[in-house]
Amino acid sequence: MTAVLQARRPWSLNWHRKRALEGYLFALPWIVGIFAFFLYPMGYAVYISFTDWRVTGLSPWVGLGNYTRLFRDPLFFHSLKLTTVYTLISVPLQLVVGFVMAYLLNQKIAGLGVFRTIYYMPSVLSGPAIATVWGWLFNTEFGVVNHILRTLGVTDAGIPWLTSRDWILVFYIIMGLWTVGNTVVLYLAGLQGIPTELYEAADVDGANRLQKLVGVTLPQMSPVIFFTLLTTVVNSFQVFTVAFVVSKGTGAPANGSLFYYLYLYRLGFGGGYLGYAAALAWVLFIILVIISAALFRASGVLVYYEARREGGA
Repeated sequence: MTAVLQARRPWSLNWHRKRALEGYLFALPWIVGIFAFFLYPMGYAVYISFTDWRVTGLSPWVGLGNYTRLFRDPLFFHSLKLTTVYTLISVPLQLVVGFVMAYLLNQKIAGLGVFRTIYYMPSVLSGPAIATVWGWLFNTEFGVVNHILRTLGVTDAGIPWLTSRDWILVFYIIMGLWTVGNTVVLYLAGLQGIPTELYEAADVDGANRLQKLVGVTLPQMSPVIFFTLLTTVVNSFQVFTVAFVVSKGTGAPANGSLFYYLYLYRLGFGGGYLGYAAALAWVLFIILVIISAALFRASGVLVYYEARREGGA
């Protein structure tokens, strides 16, 4: 019997190696894509961030010169501050509005599927086209929004949404709610996954609607809320398309819409300072890593996981 197993073993090893080789061959396009379009560009960006790489092709080594230059660049701090303020306001607003909409859409109402489609549709439309339409809607002179405000008597001259540094950020925050359908879909999936037995137990205990929301729905939804929070924060630091289209790439008015990504693009592809732009990109990457790490650390207290609760018990 041992001799038979020893005779079969080489065939078995060759068969497993063949199967492994087939698996690697099928995964080869993905592996090549990761190296060609992800790892190599990241590594090259690290290299050029230590050089004065420009479109002229000259790339003298400057070491940490690009990173120390950040501390002397007022537009770096301005764009980072603007993006941070936008994140601190828009992210909580999107989370709350998305949850409220999902909570209402989770009820048994007529035409529910139609409403879900309508709310999600903006998320699949073209960003530049939507930014152009919103620019028309909020135009100071002929925009529909100002026309409605004048009709209601809220303002006489109209609000300078796109021409005032005080109002332009409000415009982008309002526009950010346009794609809240992404979070609505995630919240709906989470709401529909909550066991009905929990609500039945709450009814037996005499809990009202608000108590069931606080004691059942929010704890069960906390993993989905955390995931949505994390992705929304990351996306909010990458505002580019709408700001580029509305301000025509200038960050107008008076750099009031010069978000971090737009400033990075303006330096790298507008001014040709690709080495400095690469340093800006890596600084943003480090910032997002720190924020993500802090959120994951806080999730241990703020997020309720049923499996962990049962394991702890």
